[in-house]
Amino acid sequence: MRSVCKGFEQLRGFKGCCGCIDGSFVKIRAPHLAATHSADYNTYKKFYAIQILAVCTANFMFTFVFTGAPGSRSDSWLLRRTSLWNYWNQYFPAATPDVPYFYLLGDGGFKLREWLVVPFTKKQLFNTADPELLRRRKAFTRDQTSTRVCIEIAFGILKARWLCLRHGLQCTLGHASLTLDACVVLHNVCIARNDIWAYNHVDDRDVDIGFNDPTWLHRHLRVGMTGVRSARVTI
Repeated sequence: MRSVCKGFEQLRGFKGCCGCIDGSFVKIRAPHLAATHSADYNTYKKFYAIQILAVCTANFMFTFVFTGAPGSRSDSWLLRRTSLWNYWNQYFPAATPDVPYFYLLGDGGFKLREWLVVPFTKKQLFNTADPELLRRRKAFTRDQTSTRVCIEIAFGILKARWLCLRHGLQCTLGHASLTLDACVVLHNVCIARNDIWAYNHVDDRDVDIGFNDPTWLHRHLRVGMTGVRSARVTI
């Protein structure tokens, strides 16, 4: 974990960062109408999907996944139902004099926690009267967003490498989470064996997340529910 933290520190200087967290849709076939809560799998983007909530390292390897939740649920809703939320202190190294605390980086869809750092909201920025404080908050938000893009790239590579995730799983709802878990583990195996995906910032981006500015991404590349599965991903 300390080597993971070093990877993020080299990106934008975030000392003690253990990973970036976010969620993504994985398209599925329309569940059978007789399935329990089948309508919950219909997303706000008007397609059926399950969700994956994941944490990744600076080299796009997944270290935690929570899969299988209906597509209508929010990322914060998913997080509150994971072991990471309930036992977060078991996932982070002990504090040291050099690094007093360890944490994850998330987007504005999450709430600020002791172990989860999110960017400043627009309201917080607009209500800042001190010009120097405003400049520092904007700089922090910019650097936090630039570092957090790792999880967007990781999802993009995952779906580009395994096209069944990009185009939609054709298996039954009961097997969708198992298939997704298998793809995540194989993704990690490829990275561990230096089978690095040649990431294309336009073709391989995770379109379901809504990353609307591929040029911006390219600039920073240079520098209790049935079917839900939660696991630490290991090789």
